[in-house]
Amino acid sequence: MIFDKPFETCDMEKAKKGYEVKVTVKNSNDRLDFSFYISENGSTTLSVSSTNRQSISYYGDIVKDKEK
Repeated sequence: MIFDKPFETCDMEKAKKGYEVKVTVKNSNDRLDFSFYISENGSTTLSVSSTNRQSISYYGDIVKDKEK
């Protein structure tokens, strides 16, 4: 599966206690919708839905790299 075209949409908005980013990409066979929720404390959810595949979600934390 190769997506070699620019994002179809990319929107960001301030949510209650963080940010929500939505990105859509398409190729000739599929469309993927990525929805990121990033809270003020760094906890993050990514949900991916597809036209041809089952949806999936990821949960985690964004942390700053330790300085070298």
